[in-house]
Amino acid sequence: MVVGGMPQYGTFLLPIKTVSEANQVAWRQKSNRTKTARATVSKVLGKHLRTLADFSEAYHAGKVLKITFTRLGGKRLDSCNVSVSMKATEDAVALMLGADDGSPYWNSTFHQDTEYEKVGVLVVIKILD
Repeated sequence: MVVGGMPQYGTFLLPIKTVSEANQVAWRQKSNRTKTARATVSKVLGKHLRTLADFSEAYHAGKVLKITFTRLGGKRLDSCNVSVSMKATEDAVALMLGADDGSPYWNSTFHQDTEYEKVGVLVVIKILD
């Protein structure tokens, strides 16, 4: 949705399989999942650079971005593992926006919907006034 020439939110579906990283011990597999998440975010969001530039400009102008990450499909994770399972995805989205995910202008929340038929991560970015 675009209001006054600038999008107020963007929705992106990323075909990324997430797992509970807290229960994984093999560092090489985790590294491969992180690499895959970064490549997928780049490939999918790279097609929307103009829209992402608007969000990036808002962030760097001091507006707060609310980013909602929803893990879709798969086996239900306990609440403390949901955010950890999408950390690589969050980092890659922040990188695409030139943002710091530890900044007070970056407000991220994490959810899951195991009823979804396909596995992935739904990312919704909103500019808060």
